[in-house]
Amino acid sequence: MTKMSLRLLVAKNFKVMLLAFALGSCSYFAAKSLFGNELIEHNAFVDSSPQPASRGTSSFSEAYLDSRVKSILVMGVDQGGSNTDSIFIVEPGELQSCVMQVPRDGRVFNGLDMPVKVNSLYGHEGIDATKRTLSGLSGKEISRYLVVSLDETVALIGILGGVEITVPKKMYYVDNAQGLYIDLEPGSQLLIGNDLEGFLRWRADSSGDLGRMKRQQLVIQAAVEKIKRADDEVLIAELVDYVHGNAITDMHPIEMMYVLKKMNGSKLSTATFNSRSSFEDKVWYQIIDWSVDSSPPEGCSPD
Repeated sequence: MTKMSLRLLVAKNFKVMLLAFALGSCSYFAAKSLFGNELIEHNAFVDSSPQPASRGTSSFSEAYLDSRVKSILVMGVDQGGSNTDSIFIVEPGELQSCVMQVPRDGRVFNGLDMPVKVNSLYGHEGIDATKRTLSGLSGKEISRYLVVSLDETVALIGILGGVEITVPKKMYYVDNAQGLYIDLEPGSQLLIGNDLEGFLRWRADSSGDLGRMKRQQLVIQAAVEKIKRADDEVLIAELVDYVHGNAITDMHPIEMMYVLKKMNGSKLSTATFNSRSSFEDKVWYQIIDWSVDSSPPEGCSPD
């Protein structure tokens, strides 16, 4: 299926899909009529967890999708694609959705039981080890993952037409080696393209990574709210199409649509796992408090 055909099919049938999900009756035959064989032959997109037993009676109902999509590990990778500059655990819900951010310098233990920063785990041990480690530490059932680059993140926000952000203060930074030029004035403004990238990357003050994490959460909140206000099936189709074609993920487009549908009707909370700095063996780590009650605001511990 080409990107154009996927976009047209999703856009054309978006309302039908949401109705089917709401009624809990998105059966194999209904789904196949929307996406053809690609919906069922989706081993390239999902893991090896149990599939529906019989194609003739299988149901891609709301209950079935809920059983497959629990928490989603979302990671933003650097230009080399090995270190994860941002790490989120997303829990979509009907009434309340939660985005918990993991400090990238958080200390975890690798397969050799050696301390490492969590942002290096994906590049050195792969997605399965990263999911397993973060599931075990956070107590969240991470069933899906999504890995995007900064360029892809900026492109996704570009599809939305940018986001309105209140820049808290003058942000100026130049790094010729990285080709980075940031020059933002304080105040409310539309951020898109290079300005958005600069806002997400800037950390030239005493708040460092903590400040950058807060700015990343502001962009997430602004993007989700813009999607809600737009209520545009073609726009959502473009977002799903772009992620499907560019990101590294084990989510099928149907699952992406379902997650967006849930989050579109819920209140979004964002938070960061609490942590403290620790200097160990000549390395600075963040020691994360993974306990459920220590960090999340209301709605961020829906277990």
